[in-house]
Amino acid sequence: MSIEELAQYPLVTYTFGFTGRSELDTAFNRAGLTPRIVFTATDADVIKTYVRLGLGVGVIASMAVDPVSDPDLVKLDAHGIFSHSTTKIGFRRSTFLRSYMLILFNVCSPFDQGRGRYRGGFTLE
Repeated sequence: MSIEELAQYPLVTYTFGFTGRSELDTAFNRAGLTPRIVFTATDADVIKTYVRLGLGVGVIASMAVDPVSDPDLVKLDAHGIFSHSTTKIGFRRSTFLRSYMLILFNVCSPFDQGRGRYRGGFTLE
């Protein structure tokens, strides 16, 4: 799929400032195109619902589409159109980190920050 092909469809995607939206805008600007965004949301499940209702083509993070729970959706390869995004997790300094918060941090962090070694994390596309 190319950016020119994507520009032909109404798009359902994230609200500006959320996951990957700035990369979408940058890709279209770089190509000299204007996206036809018909609906925006802060949640991938909301975007998928509107795609299922036929509102448009969804542009969401690849990790938000699960072949088991989303068998009715078709995932197209958009590598080369959008740059990679980085997700950051932050905790307020005064927050007591509960065990579930540390578990989430460790699951999402491929590096052991204390020792600087790889922990066997995963790569997000």
